[in-house]
Amino acid sequence: MDPEILLSQKQIDDESIAQLLISEMSLLKKDFDVLNDEFLDKFLEDYRLSPTALDKYLRCPVAFYYENVLRVPSARTAPFGFGRAVHESLHQFLYRYRDSDVPNLIKLEELFIQNMLSYKSHFTASEYTGYLEEGKQNLIEFVRHYWPMWRHAESMQFEIKKKEAFFREIPISGQLDRIDFIGNRITVIDYKTGNSSNAKQKVKAPDAKNPDGTDYWRQMIFYSIVLDYYPEFRNKDFSSIFYFVIKNEDTFAEVQVIPTDESKQKVGQQIVDVYTKIRQKKFAPGCGESDCTWCNYLNSGSLLKLHEDVEEIDES
Repeated sequence: MDPEILLSQKQIDDESIAQLLISEMSLLKKDFDVLNDEFLDKFLEDYRLSPTALDKYLRCPVAFYYENVLRVPSARTAPFGFGRAVHESLHQFLYRYRDSDVPNLIKLEELFIQNMLSYKSHFTASEYTGYLEEGKQNLIEFVRHYWPMWRHAESMQFEIKKKEAFFREIPISGQLDRIDFIGNRITVIDYKTGNSSNAKQKVKAPDAKNPDGTDYWRQMIFYSIVLDYYPEFRNKDFSSIFYFVIKNEDTFAEVQVIPTDESKQKVGQQIVDVYTKIRQKKFAPGCGESDCTWCNYLNSGSLLKLHEDVEEIDES
């Protein structure tokens, strides 16, 4: 059978499974209720709170319950596949070629094409062509633009998975894209492949309008808390940068987040509050937003299509 047909069938099967699970759990059949203590205890046995999980719970406890606790599968999306292809291409390229005075952009393009092929099932035919061309153009210019700056790093680490950390006896984890080391300073780097037109707004600290802060701001503060657990990072000067890989008006956006004692105290309290509520099985009420799949489901029993979170990587 044609591989394209097999891939298409697999995607349809995943979506069908997701919709079947939602249908079986519909309020038209029963009231919303959390599963028994035994199931939740099993879930919590090895559970570690990650930045994405914290963000999701703060955004909507109901969505957290269905997506993180019950792990209802979601449909594959082009933005997610594109984001993973870009991330993996950058990691592979820098790992192999970072000592070069001039970046080998032909090798970079080859890596990106290979990684796009690995995620081809996330795209329609037209999406694949469009994302491939956009990625090749932006990724090459992105690396060429930042290469002189990155050459100053004494060393780099990639895809750093930290799964042994604790904060006030709460198990936490983080998966960092990259850490650059220069003297006593570490710079945590995170790549974003979404719209960069409002990049600065995406990393705003808490204010009266958004007392919890933005997801991107919280992500970097969370990472600093995770790294504080490890002696090799604890006494380092910490900085962080979000790099937006797709150009906006012919420029690449980058935004820094510098943790303070106040910001770490704020996110630390969020970690304690959310983890406590999870252990107490408090997954309601939901956010109530009109575009929330799970709140719509609970309020009306409507079955909306589920999609992968563009930014989410399973860090638990």
